[in-house]
Amino acid sequence: MRPTLIVVCLITSEALDSPLLRIKLLGAGTGLERPSWVMVEKLTTIARAQVGKLIGRADDATMLEVNRALAVFLGLA
Repeated sequence: MRPTLIVVCLITSEALDSPLLRIKLLGAGTGLERPSWVMVEKLTTIARAQVGKLIGRADDATMLEVNRALAVFLGLA
């Protein structure tokens, strides 16, 4: 049985000088229309049914940076 809730990090196109909490999504390969940042400090839980179509993607290096920032933010590292 698949869980009905998932935890996500929100994304913004508004820059904030906080490199530990905001991870920049770089390059044209993201598929995003504007420069964007993952807001590590903005975790939220949503129903899986609310997840819509794919709007972009992050490369492995960016996801590693997000994972490391999440570990620090959550006090796991």
